[in-house]
Amino acid sequence: AEAICSWLPMATPNKGTDSNFLADIDAGSATDVWSVGKYRSGGVVENPLSVHFNGVAWTLVKTPNPTGDSWLNAVDALPHGTAWAVGSSMEPDFTHSSLRMLWNGTRWVVGKAPRKEPAEADLNDVLAISPTDVWAIGTSGSKGLVEHFDGTKWSMVRHPNPGTGSNWFGALGRVPGSKQIWVVGSYAGPPTQEALALRW
Repeated sequence: AEAICSWLPMATPNKGTDSNFLADIDAGSATDVWSVGKYRSGGVVENPLSVHFNGVAWTLVKTPNPTGDSWLNAVDALPHGTAWAVGSSMEPDFTHSSLRMLWNGTRWVVGKAPRKEPAEADLNDVLAISPTDVWAIGTSGSKGLVEHFDGTKWSMVRHPNPGTGSNWFGALGRVPGSKQIWVVGSYAGPPTQEALALRW
């Protein structure tokens, strides 16, 4: 099997002159693959980076930067040509705010945060089950965040924060063919940092 299968290095485009970083990848099909991250050119400002693979080559895709200092942490593609990406933006006063974008088949569109989302929100992962069932997780200060999109708007989802010191939600997973969602990360007691798993 190892003689038949091998890794194939592929040329990927770079937008930044200082740094280019891809943080996540997902494929809606063999000809619809997305990867997102960040790039930097001539300074400390981060810019969202997204690239697309059409089955033959990778290309840069124009990606909005709503505050002038933003980055993407995760992407999830749907099989009919749309995708969601999430990350964070840095406000002029150096506070963080969540960032979510929908690829509508033509361009990236910045989505509106939930009305009751707390301050200092960062989104770390996204899971798009269908156009009307999208989940995102992250952190705000010492608390974890869980959010849901119903096809119209994002809303906050109640969940436990077991850590008395801090809670960090890092990744999402789904049991195929079901509505069961997993969140993993960590929480602090104190005095120790513990592994965290939550099931919806």
